[in-house]
Amino acid sequence: MKKINKVFISTILILILVFAVKVDVTKAVSTTLSASNATVKSGESFSVKVSSSIKLSGWTISLTNSDKCTLSSASGGEVSGGKVYGTSIDGTTSLATFNFKAPEVTKDTTYTITFSGTEMCDASNAADVNNTTCSAKITVKAKTTSNSGSGSGSGSSSSGSSSSSGNTTSKKPNFTTVNKKVYTTNDVRLRSSWSTSSSAVLVSAGTELTLTGTSKEIVNDYIWYRVTYKGATKYVASNFVSETKPEDVDYPENIKSSNNNLSSLTIEGLTLEPSFNSDVLDYTTNLEEDLDKLTVTTKTENSKATAKVEGNEGLKTGENTIKITVAAEDGTKKTYTVKVTKTSSTNTPDTTQTTDDGKLKLKTLEISGVNFSDGFNPDQYSYELSLNFVVKELNITAVANREDATIEILGNNDFKEGENLVTILVKSASEEETASYQIKVTLPRGVVQKQGNIEFYIKCVVIAFAVLLVVLIITLISKKAKKRNDYADIEEETIPTANINKESRKADDSMEDEDSNADFLDNIEITKKPKRSKGKHSV
Repeated sequence: MKKINKVFISTILILILVFAVKVDVTKAVSTTLSASNATVKSGESFSVKVSSSIKLSGWTISLTNSDKCTLSSASGGEVSGGKVYGTSIDGTTSLATFNFKAPEVTKDTTYTITFSGTEMCDASNAADVNNTTCSAKITVKAKTTSNSGSGSGSGSSSSGSSSSSGNTTSKKPNFTTVNKKVYTTNDVRLRSSWSTSSSAVLVSAGTELTLTGTSKEIVNDYIWYRVTYKGATKYVASNFVSETKPEDVDYPENIKSSNNNLSSLTIEGLTLEPSFNSDVLDYTTNLEEDLDKLTVTTKTENSKATAKVEGNEGLKTGENTIKITVAAEDGTKKTYTVKVTKTSSTNTPDTTQTTDDGKLKLKTLEISGVNFSDGFNPDQYSYELSLNFVVKELNITAVANREDATIEILGNNDFKEGENLVTILVKSASEEETASYQIKVTLPRGVVQKQGNIEFYIKCVVIAFAVLLVVLIITLISKKAKKRNDYADIEEETIPTANINKESRKADDSMEDEDSNADFLDNIEITKKPKRSKGKHSV
């Protein structure tokens, strides 16, 4: 029994030791930090982002070597002494953003900026992450004198200037697909391509964009990012966007904004075709009521711009033209036009006809289990979807209006509590034309369990089951051994009893001959008493 107890205790200790070793091994966590490179002009401001290859819930990012690039600000958490102390409940890979100003140089120069990651903890907040470092290469290009008088303003990026330095190439950047929100760091022109001479729209600092593609190649003097702005695909130099929204910019008194965009345009009771987009200037609509005046509501992107509405009164049967002229602070103007077709009450409009402006877009968009298709409009690029149940992803079916177009769905996995952003990216066969649709999916809070805890509980249950099985086996072996010992004790008690009876019978039969006694003793030895169960018995 002592030997069995030792085996039992040893087995339990081995299982506990194995489990403890497994727990300790899981704490050996490491990450690879990376910093974004940049190419800027002499004296320009730029940003460097530090990211992690795994999700972290806590971190400290230190600037250890900035060369001659001057640090102006940092973000991503609490900032102190060139360090960013960050935390995140759900874990993140984007840790910090450092903003610098490049030095004045007379020739193109490359600088190295080094960062250190310390006091890092993984997303489950259960294991420390090994300290590591990363660096960014910053190429500062010397100023040129051939572009004097460009008039782009000190707050605008060169990706927004109206002319290039003359070395524009047709090389196409290779974009890596992403899906995240970014903001412009100052007033910048969003280009229709990666050429600095392509058409552009001016947006102010802090404008929210959706980043859909990143590149590391220098094309036409810049590293270009692909973004979505109000449903349209645009391109911007990488150093003029940031994941952190900057503070509002106060313009100097001698610099006036040229932003003459409308942020919204509505006509009471009517629907515009296509849906409003600040870059689209021409719209149509039908008026089936006998009205001679329409209420037009507008809002400008820049608070200092003004909008004037003409042609919304004295409407006649047939086609009417409403013009909305927007004057920027610096006096530049832009005109939006709405063609209103007024029909008499006896005319029945043909509702079977649809407009096709030739743009790449979705034809249908459906989500399984959700009544979504009824509210879908191919010219509406942003939607909100609130669910009262928890899902990891949506079953989305999207069809483009061109057969050779490709569709890519981003962000449709591993949903978390609260807001989740799903982007549906439509690309033409040449990938030169794209359209982006966004769905903000909101999940209820307080019902999603962390996967790490579930795995831990499963491990505990498996270990407990294994221990219970070992205990049952040892118990059965112990009972069987005890039963065998009881039978052995009974056999030992039987032998002395037989000897006593033999001696007694010898005394009684002393007169008989030796042969009879021998036969009698032989019979006694052969007829031993059978094994007995425990308890009292008569002899």
